Amino acid sequence: MTDMSVEESFEALVRWQHDVGSTEEHASSLDTQLLEHARRLVDAYREEDPRVEVLAVLAAFHLSRHVALGQESSADRWGRGRVAGSLPDLRR
Repeated sequence: MTDMSVEESFEALVRWQHDVGSTEEHASSLDTQLLEHARRLVDAYREEDPRVEVLAVLAAFHLSRHVALGQESSADRWGRGRVAGSLPDLRR
């Protein structure tokens, strides 16, 4: 991949997000170039000056990769554990 600026990476992921929103085709999030764009944005993140729009597109990208890979989210696992933990033990 050519040397791109952080802003170009952000724009690439915004275009990707728009495309996924139109088609709901999450497999595109597995593209290695898009992953490099996401890594560039993560590397450039500064806690003292967060850009909400950058965090939002990174969150959407991360979630889309989980969907594309068929992985259960940690929120799903946590929720399932909470429900299971609140049920009585019927194994006796």
